[in-house]
Amino acid sequence: MNKNRIGRQRLKMKIKQSQEFKIGNILIKPKHNQIIKEGKTILLEPLAMAMLLLLAEQQGNVIGSDELFKKLWQGKVVSDNALHRIVRQLRKALDDKAADPQYIRTVKKSGYVLISEVKRSQSLISTGYPISKLTLFTASLFVLVIAGYYWASQDSAPHQLQDIQQLTNLPGFERDPIYWPQKKSVIFTHQPNGVLFNNIAVRSIESAEFRYLTDDYLHYSNLTLSHDGRYLAYVLRDDHKCSIQFSDISNDQVTFKPESLVECPFESFNALTWSFDSSKIYYNKNGYKYSKSQLVAININDKSTQIILNNVPPDSNDYMPIAEPGGKRLAYVRYWLDKFQIRLFDTESKTDVMLKEFNNHEPLTDISWLYGQQALLIYSKEGLQILTLEGKLSSIQQGKIINLNQWNSNDQIKLVYTIEDYTSKVTEYKLPGTSDPALGEYHLGLTISDSSKSEYSGHYSSNGKAIIFVSDRETSDYRIWIKKNGKVELLDERAVGGSVRWSPDDKTILYSTENGQMAIFDIESEKTQVLFDIEQNIGKVILSQRKDIIYFSQVIEDEHQIFRKDLNNSTVTQLTNEGGYYMQEVNNGSLLYYNKYNRPGLWSLDQTTGSHQLVMTDFHAMNYSHWQAFDNGLYYIRNTNAARGLFFYDFESKQHKKLIDNKEFFHFDVSPDQSKILITEKKRLIGDLYTANLVSNP
Repeated sequence: MNKNRIGRQRLKMKIKQSQEFKIGNILIKPKHNQIIKEGKTILLEPLAMAMLLLLAEQQGNVIGSDELFKKLWQGKVVSDNALHRIVRQLRKALDDKAADPQYIRTVKKSGYVLISEVKRSQSLISTGYPISKLTLFTASLFVLVIAGYYWASQDSAPHQLQDIQQLTNLPGFERDPIYWPQKKSVIFTHQPNGVLFNNIAVRSIESAEFRYLTDDYLHYSNLTLSHDGRYLAYVLRDDHKCSIQFSDISNDQVTFKPESLVECPFESFNALTWSFDSSKIYYNKNGYKYSKSQLVAININDKSTQIILNNVPPDSNDYMPIAEPGGKRLAYVRYWLDKFQIRLFDTESKTDVMLKEFNNHEPLTDISWLYGQQALLIYSKEGLQILTLEGKLSSIQQGKIINLNQWNSNDQIKLVYTIEDYTSKVTEYKLPGTSDPALGEYHLGLTISDSSKSEYSGHYSSNGKAIIFVSDRETSDYRIWIKKNGKVELLDERAVGGSVRWSPDDKTILYSTENGQMAIFDIESEKTQVLFDIEQNIGKVILSQRKDIIYFSQVIEDEHQIFRKDLNNSTVTQLTNEGGYYMQEVNNGSLLYYNKYNRPGLWSLDQTTGSHQLVMTDFHAMNYSHWQAFDNGLYYIRNTNAARGLFFYDFESKQHKKLIDNKEFFHFDVSPDQSKILITEKKRLIGDLYTANLVSNP
């Protein structure tokens, strides 16, 4: 089951409203997202403050990039540049330098670490009261005694992973691994590259035998096997709906026949587990989207459902149930009051106890039963750990697995897990005409430039004959590349810090530099003109169709507003007073379309008369810069379940037309003649299964 995604997406991260603290002599005010430095107040965006809190809570320890992506973006698809931008913003606010850091140090190929001292406002030393040497000595002794007791109570990696072997190497990626002990095999889902469907497959552990249980164009997830090995339950999704189903797989000769039990919210990721007697399936039932999760039992005979836990605390969420093999207890995770709890519920006596509690910066991504049902195997920020039913926690040597996504264990102390890596590709599609049907979800495009690295932010030149994009190929830095006449070449050696965009005359490129400045790169002279620092409350920047004019949005009194700047004389004119975030010109610059930050609606500004008009009321608040205007209409994205994909809005007829159905968009750019589109898609190129033995250290 896709429990990792449950931990990342279902539980939305809440920035701790913690007390103020200092990093060196800089005051940090998390509640207000502020840094006070030498009397100057600097405003951070919430993600930057969230990262600073994570670094401060683990001061001196390296936090890996993977962990930061999971905790900050909660499963949202973003590029590596998103993290680099947050780091640059923090360094800018702290007046820190990457080459000579005083606060945040980059640990190459590992992550980031806060090297400056963190001073809490309620610590003894920061109260302002005099403290005697005896008091300090007594306090230090007390801390040492407590620490010694804690260290003595924790086993030092009493177990380790051994005999790690790769089990699969299929094109695409494999997920949802579970053991099938009766067949000495692993059941999993396989999704080929370039498609959005998958199928259920079986791979023998002892031989190379491999076969598919299903052969269709649907999407399976959250696999769970009954303890007798007879029934396989799963979540099945098609384009618009979701249901929990199960199938009898005990007879190899019987065709896979699904039986539907209940429907489930399309957005949620319901974790499933079988009862010990294979008569029920326990799952976490979500409310709207990812809100209010509760544990429910489904009787597979009459399909009746029953809520398992009553009198639960308000605003708590129970999820990730895992039933005891051969027993009647149910382990699960509760998220409540910014804490994660691993709890144990006895389905017979109805008793419910907490085994262990974790802080909200230690999200639990998986749990499983081990050792004759007397311990649980969990995965948290420390990697794989063992939790006894008495609440004792111990680590596992080699338990930190890079890019670990999903895993499962069996009673023979054997693990099977999947390692997934991420890359993005720019793919070109032919746009359907006004009378053509929309492209389906599984329609494949043409990858404009294939490499083992990531490509994103593809943009057509104004004549449509060249494409620029950003890629980290050949180096770890993201740089600007160009595809022209079928050849791909490096356009500039310097690293960039974000997306790129052509000027209307194709002679310059607008981009953000590695150190966070917004600049224009001249292709012929290879010179860069810095416009301004993008991190000084600047939202979005575009080049005008008229030479030497730019538009940008900037935060003024907590609201983004749009401005026009003449690069010749540096004259700045404010164009909006009631909000404006991203903008695009049409009709030779006489009309400016814009939206407002985190607010629904699309507006237009007639630059001749200065009048503003609301054009679309149902333009989604989350579109931000995910739209593109032309003289005749607007291309935009909808992400609702009923209508998800790329749409076109005709300015004259005021009609909407769906062009691409259900495709996941990271970024798009329509060609000047509106015949083609570049889509940056996040793809997982690696998703292989591995096995390992969990053994005791001597």
